[in-house]
Amino acid sequence: MRLPGAAGATLAADAFGPEDGSPVVLLHGGGQTRHAWGGTAQQLGDAGWRAITVDLRGHGDSDWSADGIYSLERFAGDVVAISDSFDRLPALVGE
Repeated sequence: MRLPGAAGATLAADAFGPEDGSPVVLLHGGGQTRHAWGGTAQQLGDAGWRAITVDLRGHGDSDWSADGIYSLERFAGDVVAISDSFDRLPALVGE
């Protein structure tokens, strides 16, 4: 699946669990991808959560920044855009 990011970027993501489950977004650390969360996301999905793993910009299958900006503010903007794409605020988990 694809999710919106800041400044026109789109971000690759995988979803686990029921579509109507409470959303939890799993964000990887630097140099990793959404696949680092696969086992955790599956367990959360099996427990009824809607677990979403995301490749942050410049990682995995997500867009690179067209303007070359990879600041913490831009990554934070991506997290806001991801959160806004849900009908309720997700829980955020990062490493």
